Amino acid sequence: MTTVGSFAAFFGKQGAFKIIEEAVDYLKTREAEATKREYIRAKRDALVTALNHERDFVFAYFPARFAERRESLQQFYDVLHAAVENSNSDQLQVALEGILGIIKDNPLKDLREFRREWEDPNSEFIL
Repeated sequence: MTTVGSFAAFFGKQGAFKIIEEAVDYLKTREAEATKREYIRAKRDALVTALNHERDFVFAYFPARFAERRESLQQFYDVLHAAVENSNSDQLQVALEGILGIIKDNPLKDLREFRREWEDPNSEFIL
């Protein structure tokens, strides 16, 4: 008696077919789940890459933007101190208006333009 024949004899014809069907279903399910896991891993990797890109963007934008603000504020504070030392009310007014203008200025106002340049492969970036 062959292996399949002894298998059928032990489980009966219907039982043997049922076991084979279940084995085939199991293999199909296993393959489908493996495919799902690959898809999940690929999606995870794509999201991690996107998040890393966003992190790099933010880490490039904020230091550059706030360094610019810091420089401008420092210049206005230098003018402010000179105006106080020299009792120059015109310079004092200019310095205070400049400081307030920078403080009121939204540091995110040029974020969109920065992003456009950041993502443009032809853009030359100097930080």
